[in-house]
Amino acid sequence: LVYLSLSVGALGWVYLRPVSPRFALSTAMLDIAAITVLTVTSGGPFSESRLAYFIIPVVAAFRFRPAVTALAGGAGIVAYLAQAFSHPAASQPDATRFIAVHAGYLAWTGLAAVTLSALLQRRTQQVWNLVETRESLLGRKRPARRCGFFASAGSSPLRLPLRQGAWPQSSRVRGRDPRRGRRPRGGRLRAGCP
Repeated sequence: LVYLSLSVGALGWVYLRPVSPRFALSTAMLDIAAITVLTVTSGGPFSESRLAYFIIPVVAAFRFRPAVTALAGGAGIVAYLAQAFSHPAASQPDATRFIAVHAGYLAWTGLAAVTLSALLQRRTQQVWNLVETRESLLGRKRPARRCGFFASAGSSPLRLPLRQGAWPQSSRVRGRDPRRGRRPRGGRLRAGCP
């Protein structure tokens, strides 16, 4: 009940105020703490709730930079090992091997999440560089993020051949684009674009 109220409060906070990286990281640590408490109270290292530790690095890969993703994945592994070895079930036969194998799986998942985070960061930077280059070629001072990549009808790759007269005259019936089946629009695509 406490975790539910904290989660609802965090969700409300996200929609009402700007979110800092520190807030996002603290909610990830809160998730790790909740998973740890749930795992300890439901069977320790042999509990099925231990699988929730896999969610932490995967979610962090989409939300954070690679270094922070590695930190979140490492925190998940440390939390799992701490609760697993402190639980009375850790004294059972083959428990140490089971815990070590599961921690290894968590480490591999964390490594994959860091790699994914690095790829996403690289792709985002490349897209942003392309947007900045396009905007500088168009003579704009700064990119308009809210307008997308095709801010005007003339820049759309589907409409460019029609404007340049590349379609054969027989296929252009009263100004209609044969590929799209409707009359191409001129001017801007969205009303709010600069």
